[in-house]
Amino acid sequence: MVLRKIIQKLKPVGVGPSSAEPIGYMAFSHDTDRALAEVKAGSVQDNGTDAPPWLVVDHNLATITIPKWPITLWKVAVVTAIKPQGHVGNYTRCRAVRFLEKLPNYKVFGDTDSGIPDIISFAQLMTLAQAQALHETRSGSADIIRSKAWHRWAQAARLTAIQPDEDFANVLSIGRAYGDSPVRSGLLLLSRAVFDQAGQCDPDRAYAYETDGTPYLSKPWDQACAALQDAAMAFGASQYLTPQEAEQLSQPLAQVAPELVAAIRAKTRNP
Repeated sequence: MVLRKIIQKLKPVGVGPSSAEPIGYMAFSHDTDRALAEVKAGSVQDNGTDAPPWLVVDHNLATITIPKWPITLWKVAVVTAIKPQGHVGNYTRCRAVRFLEKLPNYKVFGDTDSGIPDIISFAQLMTLAQAQALHETRSGSADIIRSKAWHRWAQAARLTAIQPDEDFANVLSIGRAYGDSPVRSGLLLLSRAVFDQAGQCDPDRAYAYETDGTPYLSKPWDQACAALQDAAMAFGASQYLTPQEAEQLSQPLAQVAPELVAAIRAKTRNP
């Protein structure tokens, strides 16, 4: 998300929006936008100009742009929108916004806390030994199960462009406009988290390279990443899985980080 890095004067003007102020959401990375993340409810951020970089307000949590995790999530009101907007999409480029309410960050993945923020946090600190263990314990049928869950989600969402024979085992997103995935941006964020941590933890062996020099995760990090994405699907998209399928997808993480999975199961009531 493109944001002005130097905050203009913040003026407390009351928490509630006026009837003319459209409501939306903004997510701020703790790494790059901590000052904006920590403003007070009722404050107004005004960039003082219609020139970019703009404040971008998303109007649907399912399609919100997520910067680097962790984030602070705010419900905001559009005070001054840029005119003309010059884009197609369910978001508004703004000069000024009003901060209304700080929301739990898990809401970017769904209405309830399915443990995906905890899995991302685990990924950001994962050791080589843990990656190796996840690689070794991931089920050979996990890809098939994940693809089935994708198709059930697509059917429920009436995404008719998806063909019944398409393989979604390694798909992270079908596009922001469609909500990315059954766990929204969760698969993408996990991929980024593991990619970054692998480079920090195992810089000499973490990556392989395409012929054009593009890096991708090598073993064991690639399958460790897939196992964490499996767990995110097991807990965050359990409605598209049988209990047996969910158990199979969550098992590698349960073996490597039993306390983490026990805590997630306790709050999701997922057996």
